[in-house]
Amino acid sequence: MIKRQVKHFVHCFENAILNLPPHQEQVVWLIDLEGIKMSDIAFKTSREIVHVLQSYYPKRLGLIILFNAPVMIFQPFFKMTRPFLETEIYNKIKFCYSDDHNSKKILEDLFDMDKLESAFGGNGDTGFDKNKYAERMKEDDSKFLSF
Repeated sequence: MIKRQVKHFVHCFENAILNLPPHQEQVVWLIDLEGIKMSDIAFKTSREIVHVLQSYYPKRLGLIILFNAPVMIFQPFFKMTRPFLETEIYNKIKFCYSDDHNSKKILEDLFDMDKLESAFGGNGDTGFDKNKYAERMKEDDSKFLSF
């Protein structure tokens, strides 16, 4: 199961890289953790993903933004994972909260707020369109095949 989850992560990360604008080199990974519980966290999978990021993508990863991470869960989780994090990756992790002015500034500096979903404090309200998503995935598959 862990192997499949890590493989899926790599596919998603490679897909994000594939879709970067020509002038952009790094990916910002924005993770919505609203409502997450300790039982939802797969520690071994998290450790493997950190290993993949550190070993294969340290320059491609711009930031990891943990959005609305419950403090009671993520303080101990972050302490547990800290020994596995190289300084370069550790320094790229930011905690952002919807009710925090500094967090809003971080997001405004990184994203077009008119396109960022409202769940992350943006003004975007397009919602998820499965047909558009399916079409984009077909386009991405053809890009992968061209390599």
